[in-house]
Amino acid sequence: MAKYEAELGKLLPQAMLFDVEQAFRHTLVEQHTRVERAAKDFQATLAGGQPGAKPLGALADELENLSQAEAREVGQPAGQIASVARVLARADVFVKLAARQAALARMLRRFADHPGELSRIQQMEMQELAHQQRRVQEGLRDLLASLPELLAQVPSEAQYDPLRKDVNEFIKAVNDAQIEGDLAAGAERLAGLDGKAAAPLAQSAAEKMDRLIAKCDSL
Repeated sequence: MAKYEAELGKLLPQAMLFDVEQAFRHTLVEQHTRVERAAKDFQATLAGGQPGAKPLGALADELENLSQAEAREVGQPAGQIASVARVLARADVFVKLAARQAALARMLRRFADHPGELSRIQQMEMQELAHQQRRVQEGLRDLLASLPELLAQVPSEAQYDPLRKDVNEFIKAVNDAQIEGDLAAGAERLAGLDGKAAAPLAQSAAEKMDRLIAKCDSL
């Protein structure tokens, strides 16, 4: 019991997260107080000699009630925090994808006006760039596919409406910008060793993604 009380106490200064933090913190404080009180009652019982069945039964009942309350009152806010955190983590995924696309666009610039035939090394390099472009495209597709599912796990309370609004606006903005189309076309041109056509497509996608990073920052 002492170990449980100590671990619960450690959670208290860490409970200030997102919009559910205040209720979560109050619940932790109440749980900690009840555990502390039960521990003191048990110590008092032991101080009086061999404890009888009645005080031990009362302690067992209190611990059972605490266990049920923890699952009901602590588990629910913790689940809410986790569902919000999973959505927010996807914003970081988009920022990383945008950084990869910007780097790829920079590497492609030297192929934009490349005269004559490509060397064997240059062809291999362009094939690798095609692979990297497809990976960015797949990453963006997976991100967009995951957001509605993750958003459905966020609690329905009104305090989460701004998050839902921001995420839905972000999805619409990405689709309206047709970034995935630029990525797919760029990968196809790279696979065909057409750096001159691939370079502006990669640059266009990078610029569009960079402009949308501000929407990620608002999540």
